[in-house]
Amino acid sequence: MHDIENDPTGTYTAACSACDVAFDAAEPNGIVAFFERHHRVTGHDIEVMDAPDAADPVEHDDVARVVRERQGDHCDGVPIGVIVAVLAEGGYSVGETVDEIRRTRNRGVLYEPVDGHLRAV
Repeated sequence: MHDIENDPTGTYTAACSACDVAFDAAEPNGIVAFFERHHRVTGHDIEVMDAPDAADPVEHDDVARVVRERQGDHCDGVPIGVIVAVLAEGGYSVGETVDEIRRTRNRGVLYEPVDGHLRAV
């Protein structure tokens, strides 16, 4: 596990240690899009390295709590990349978090009002 930098410039950085490649995104969902492309091609997971949304660690089963706590700041729902960044501080990879988001949505706890954004029911 590494410490996530709380990047004051607002840039999100994700990296694949297996490929020694990093990606910077101005928007939080940019790192999710990078993960989806990279995983589709290589099968590798990635980790968040820098994010302005870095926070105290939370447990993976707290995805819905993260959304509830942050949905007031996002009128269209919390970007999935923000959730990924928050959970990365707890040591979770992007792939692990995306999988947990899927499981939580399938239980009916979250919904997607806008593509790539979540709100709690």
